[in-house]
Amino acid sequence: MLRLVKIGIKYVFVALVVGSLFAYAMFQGGFVSWYLFYSVAAILMLMIIVTLIPFKVKEVRRIVSSEAVQAGGEVEVTVIVEKYPFQPFFS
Repeated sequence: MLRLVKIGIKYVFVALVVGSLFAYAMFQGGFVSWYLFYSVAAILMLMIIVTLIPFKVKEVRRIVSSEAVQAGGEVEVTVIVEKYPFQPFFS
């Protein structure tokens, strides 16, 4: 329940920021005010879309070249992250 309240507060804050920028653009009416509104609105819309689509990882594997290494030695580590097919993030 507390988690939902925190998420709700964040969405209300985002709505207040967008609303205040829109009001500023409407009352000011210049190029700069509309530029601020559209640039911030685009970033906030992307933030909302990313929060609505959860990032779920299928499997994470680590491949190490050797188990034990002397001081000053080199180790090659490969990390493989497998995600579900539809994700809005690049891999």
